[in-house]
Amino acid sequence: SPSSNQRSADASPSSGIHAGQAVTLRDSSDGAGVDAWEWNFGDGSRGMGQQVSHTWARPGNYTVTLVVSGRYGSATRTTTVTVT
Repeated sequence: SPSSNQRSADASPSSGIHAGQAVTLRDSSDGAGVDAWEWNFGDGSRGMGQQVSHTWARPGNYTVTLVVSGRYGSATRTTTVTVT
């Protein structure tokens, strides 16, 4: 079930991210029972899917939010990405 303690929003690379560099983010759970993944990258952009790629245009600290939903309800996970 998509409980918040089983969800993990991982960024790769997770450090040393530079503005203009593409970063892959993924929900590292097995995805069982999930119908949708919705990402908010903290800069006004959004993405859909278990794995997404995003590029931040400017340096800063961005709060990335992942909302998963499916047959067991929904769960939210956040992580901070620092872009230099």
